[in-house]
Amino acid sequence: MNFTDKNGGVDFQDDFLYWINKKTKTVDYLAYRYHTNNGGVRFRVAINRRTIDGVVFQDYENYGASKNTPLDELSELYKKGELKLISMIENNFIKILNP
Repeated sequence: MNFTDKNGGVDFQDDFLYWINKKTKTVDYLAYRYHTNNGGVRFRVAINRRTIDGVVFQDYENYGASKNTPLDELSELYKKGELKLISMIENNFIKILNP
């Protein structure tokens, strides 16, 4: 997935790839290539999935790879343990407000 330059924001050239679980219809993995700050590739693994007031939230393990790595190869590299964990993305203190 990518965006056009019209109404696509400053990062419209970034590329995204999502792995959606056929049974649960949730995003289990996502990958993206970005071009800001000299560019790079990231691969995220969904963890700690939970539903709060009917809304699904999930945290992510955030991995890095060489910026020349094809996005569609990242899930296999992850399974082989060949990606470097860069950070954890944790959604703490979630509060849903009623309008």
